Amino acid sequence: MDKEKKKKLLAEYKQQQKKEFEASLSITREIFLDLFDFLDQELESLTCPADFTLTISFLKGRDLYSSKIKFKPRQRRLAVLKYSLRLVS
Repeated sequence: MDKEKKKKLLAEYKQQQKKEFEASLSITREIFLDLFDFLDQELESLTCPADFTLTISFLKGRDLYSSKIKFKPRQRRLAVLKYSLRLVS
């Protein structure tokens, strides 16, 4: 397989992964991006809390919070953050 074909297949795979991730979200893409904008703004003036208080505050402010929400371990949160940065760019 030549280099260009590999690049094309990889780009298609990444696009498919992105679509699957967005489909798995329980909120819209717009709200997801708004959440990260909110966190960026809040964290500029605060030290980073070791819990989800800012995320919960954002969700409650939009009447989206449920005590049934399960927050993922740190490793998953970092993957979501990295993914969201790719969405913005």
